[in-house]
Order: sequence, then C-alpha cells, then structure tokens
Amino acid sequence: GFDVGSMIRQGDIHAKWVRDAASQVAYVWVDALRFELGVDLRDGLRADGHTVDLHAAVGAVPTITPVGMANLTPDAGSGLTLELDGGDLVIRVNGTKVANVADRVARLRAAHGDKVLDRTLDTVAGQGEKELKRSVGDANLLLVRSQELDSAGESGMLNAAWSPLHSVLELLRNLVARLG
Repeated sequence: GFDVGSMIRQGDIHAKWVRDAASQVAYVWVDALRFELGVDLRDGLRADGHTVDLHAAVGAVPTITPVGMANLTPDAGSGLTLELDGGDLVIRVNGTKVANVADRVARLRAAHGDKVLDRTLDTVAGQGEKELKRSVGDANLLLVRSQELDSAGESGMLNAAWSPLHSVLELLRNLVARLG
C-alpha cells in the first residue's frame, strides 16, 4: 500500500523481464544481493563489454530470504500474502503456500513448463562451457540460485566477509559471460 513512485516492485520482476522472454532465459536469484553490490556487478559486467541495465526494486517486508525469494516467483506482484500461524510466518502466492526452494521451483515450472532447469551458482560455476551448454540444453528457463552472499553476510565476521562478497560477484560475471 505504500506509494513507491516509478520504482518497480520485486514481485513484478518475473512479469516484466522473465515471463514473456522470446528466447532462453537465465533467471539468477542471489540472496542478499543489495543494490550497492548490484552496482558493483553492473560495473564489472560493463567492463567486460556487456550492455547492462540496473533497476532498483522495492522488496516485500520483512526482507528475509523466504519472503524475498517467494516474491521473485510468477504472480507474486499481485498475489503475495503473509500471515502468522501461531509463531510461524506463512507465505503464499495466489493462495498457494511457498515455503521452500521446491515450492518456488514448482511455481516457475507451472508458469514455464517442464523445461525449467534449477541449479545452484556453485554447480554452474563448476561446469566447463561444454558441460554447461549440454546441461542447459533446450531448457527455456535456467534458474540459478545463490546463497553465498547471504551466508557470508550472516557469518558474524563482516570484515572477513568482504573477500567472499567480491568472489561471488566475480562468479556471477563469469556466469554471464559463459551463458552469453
């Protein structure tokens, strides 16, 4: 219910950039990728010769992983609801409970068909170009999930976490180059 002006809502990202794509899409979910890190990633990708647009998005509150990741699934922009069941937070999109990775991937498969490939950044980063091409095959949507930034940030040792943060950004730059 807040007026966010012309800023896009996180729940509308799928509808705006993923849902109607005419070709294969890599949909990369990086938990805890805040705007300033996105700027660093954009700048690195531009330095690599890629054309990159960066758009700030307003996330749903509370800004915790289960809410943010559910908010990236199809129809979240119009159907994300949060409720308390005793002391537990229940997240739903269009009435369907979205509690974990399997539920999020199921929402993508319901919208994009069975040709949705779900991989972690660690898995994809460890593949050579030929292996990556073979594993993606004719998938129309490659979901790449990353928890590395979130894990580094929650380690309790933020000064020590800076190096892993930049390493993850480098992995993402490399991923874009290889997927291109």
